[in-house]
Amino acid sequence: MKKIMILGASEFQIPLVVQAKKMGIRTCVVDCRSTAPAVEYADDYFQCSLKDLSQIVSFAKGYLPDGATAGASDVAVPAAAEVCAALGLPGLDKEAARRATDKYEMALAFEEAGIPHPRFVRLSSLEALGKLPRMDYPVISKPVDMSSSKGIRVAHSEKELLDAVTGSMRASDSGEILLEEYMMGPEVSVEVLVLEGCPMVLQVTDKVTSGSPNFVEVGHSQPSVLPPETIEEIGRVACAAALAMGIMNGFAHAEIIVTDAGPKMVEIGARMGGDGIQQYLISLSTGLNLQEIAIRLAFGERVVLPVIYGGTYSAIRFIPSVPGRVVSIEGFDAAAKIDGVALARAMCSVGDEFGESQDNSCRFGYVVARGESRDEAVQCCEEALRKIEVRVE
Repeated sequence: MKKIMILGASEFQIPLVVQAKKMGIRTCVVDCRSTAPAVEYADDYFQCSLKDLSQIVSFAKGYLPDGATAGASDVAVPAAAEVCAALGLPGLDKEAARRATDKYEMALAFEEAGIPHPRFVRLSSLEALGKLPRMDYPVISKPVDMSSSKGIRVAHSEKELLDAVTGSMRASDSGEILLEEYMMGPEVSVEVLVLEGCPMVLQVTDKVTSGSPNFVEVGHSQPSVLPPETIEEIGRVACAAALAMGIMNGFAHAEIIVTDAGPKMVEIGARMGGDGIQQYLISLSTGLNLQEIAIRLAFGERVVLPVIYGGTYSAIRFIPSVPGRVVSIEGFDAAAKIDGVALARAMCSVGDEFGESQDNSCRFGYVVARGESRDEAVQCCEEALRKIEVRVE
């Protein structure tokens, strides 16, 4: 029986584990949390921080998987690359993994490749603020080494800049951040599959965020309803960004803002899209089983460019958490029975405690729906959300 190591066991790694088991593959997930959602679905579990690369490689040398993947986990990308390099497995090389998880290196790669992106400057200390050239506000500050909207802040004036930079630095492992120009326009994400150096766009997704100050993602829908010529331009930028990272075989998840000057890169991940995008939405809107493709790529199997069908819209809406201790969870079963709802799932349990919703990890649950139009899919999600009540005290 073949074995696969899946680095990261968060909510949206579950479909990858389930698909592998359907294919008769033994699964092992790695995560520091024994209570991580995907752990109970896997055959084997290794408890370890995804940033402890030497420990993970040591375990992998004993476990001897036939493939390893980060799935939809951004933080797991370097660990997956290290395992693949150590065991001679197919996968992203370590240099590409580093470039794709360091936002400063990423921005330099965009610049070198001539890919549209915001103006930026790197900061390593608060003292460096005084040496900055004059900036146009607002500006975005974000850690160079975080994902899932962690540590993102916006400053609308010099007066707000210190608080924004301090917040981003506190969220960063390295203490380094980027200051970027604030881009105005609709935000989309792009799912790209690269096979033997040839990228193709699988889907473009319209995003809904909470906006300033934290830009937490609260929903997605696909396919995008932007004009076809804009979608084509978005696709060109996303594919160029994937190649600039050095992705030759694998997935990329690009985030782009469509400005008045055209699409500009926000960032790109050398991984599958999370947040249910590649796990649920794409299967509904295109018919593709990307979990199977990811597994076959991890084993070095030849993958043929998939045929995509259209005609169905899909959407996901999240339930942002509010501060307090969860005392009751109701309505998810009722929500799941609504016509058009594909999934309604809680991401919390009674007794869980939550603080302020500051990033994409702060959620009570989500609903996924399909429809004949974007509006129909979104309205179906909203109807399902009205059935759900999570009480805190």
